[in-house]
Amino acid sequence: MADKHHKPRHFLPPLHISRTQVALYAIGAVLLILGYLLMSIGPWDNPLSRTVAPLMLLVVYLLVFPAAILWEARRRKLKSDREG
Repeated sequence: MADKHHKPRHFLPPLHISRTQVALYAIGAVLLILGYLLMSIGPWDNPLSRTVAPLMLLVVYLLVFPAAILWEARRRKLKSDREG
């Protein structure tokens, strides 16, 4: 018989991710796909594929994704500053 006090085993630790982080990741993914699609259209000298798309990808990789990663750390630091 199974023990009544048996705890289920969790093989992976729980993810502590906020809705804001999920939203930032989703926005980044959409912009990333849009940037690669813009880069692939038109002739080689198309202004969208030569300037707009690379700038969009740069913004996503250097701003949006790091902001999503660091959002929880910032929130925790602000919470600890208010308490202490």
